[in-house]
Amino acid sequence: MSWALLFPGQGSQRPGMISTIAQNPASIRVLDSARSLIGGENLDWLDTSGGLATTSGTQLSLFIAGVASVASLTSSLMPNYVAGHSVGALAAAVTCGAISFEEGLDLVKVRGRVMEQLHPSGYGMAAVLRRTEREVRHMVAAVNRADDPLFVAIVNADNQVVVAGSEAALGRLAEVAGGSVTRLNIKTPSHCPHLTAVTDMLSTKLATIPTRELRCSYVLNSRPRTTIDARAVLDDLALSPSVELRWLDMLTLLSELGVELFVEAQPGDVLTRIVRQVLPHTRAVAIKDVTPLELEMLIELAADGRPSLRPPTEEYW
Repeated sequence: MSWALLFPGQGSQRPGMISTIAQNPASIRVLDSARSLIGGENLDWLDTSGGLATTSGTQLSLFIAGVASVASLTSSLMPNYVAGHSVGALAAAVTCGAISFEEGLDLVKVRGRVMEQLHPSGYGMAAVLRRTEREVRHMVAAVNRADDPLFVAIVNADNQVVVAGSEAALGRLAEVAGGSVTRLNIKTPSHCPHLTAVTDMLSTKLATIPTRELRCSYVLNSRPRTTIDARAVLDDLALSPSVELRWLDMLTLLSELGVELFVEAQPGDVLTRIVRQVLPHTRAVAIKDVTPLELEMLIELAADGRPSLRPPTEEYW
């Protein structure tokens, strides 16, 4: 038996999510590093509703909160697997040792900025609830147009599918699907070919990052596979924005590999609730809802009393 650490993406953000991170020596070092890299005033601004009004601000906040919230835990207990939902993959990559915190912060900044430049307005994403994936794909095909495509972008669960496209394309889907379509507070059409230019830009930047030995296995965003190859992680970080994210398949894979405990990094519990829906036989907890001692006990139970994988040999922030 084993456990996995999950990092949320956009949709989990809220003002104050950085300031509510538990203060301990490890999290303080991460936050101090963020302050030195982007400036203290900028970090404080990211933690406000104004900072979360932009794609780049939201993604930076989620990245910093994710890494800081698990820094103390992973300094002594490493998970068997890490998985990140969309931009959460960069926090997962830092935690498993594929990239440094500084490299991750730079990648997130550029990633968000290019997304904003590509589609400053007129695009977005929507969740289609209470419809199966097959039904959603049929509806998307029915309203699709060659000059204004709509894409299935994320499959979180069989009855929770996210689509991406222009405002017009999303409007056509809403007319067909009725009240099952909910617009998300996301201004860019992620995880579809609309963001191919983001993949190209990230590929260039990631090619300069050296490969390192991973501390634990990483679950790819671009296809439901695990890897301990750092270059495969870097390639996945580049490809992820422009391809469909099958979170349902990633969770199913982890369950098949023997994961019985899923722990979600801050700020929220969105992924925890998805795990409980998709894998009701497993245990899922959000770090925000348990004490460090309770979490350590759950991890030891999941590992049958065996120590978890090796902790970092050096600080990665």
